[in-house]
Amino acid sequence: MQQQQQSLNFIPNQTVLYRARPEILKNLHRLIDEHQDAVYGLIIEAMDIILYCLDHNALKARGLGEMYPAITSFQNVTFCNSSKRVAVGARNGNLAIYELKTGKNQVRAD
Repeated sequence: MQQQQQSLNFIPNQTVLYRARPEILKNLHRLIDEHQDAVYGLIIEAMDIILYCLDHNALKARGLGEMYPAITSFQNVTFCNSSKRVAVGARNGNLAIYELKTGKNQVRAD
């Protein structure tokens, strides 16, 4: 029990996943370049990864296209600078809306 409690007390910016964010983005960019149709099939999951890896303060200031240009190759992804929201439409009809102000997202099934 004590070991479990200790494992829950971690600092997010010191995890391996957090530190690997630049490498994750680089590899996702390579996947987009080489296998765009496969990434398109998982676009909502890909956006989850992208938004986890990007700096949210910089993203709010600069926009998604400037922070991660590879995502602009998908017409079903849009960023609204005034509302600070990202909308992603999936091939299966699902829609994901990400609120950058609050860090929350919603997925609506078709």
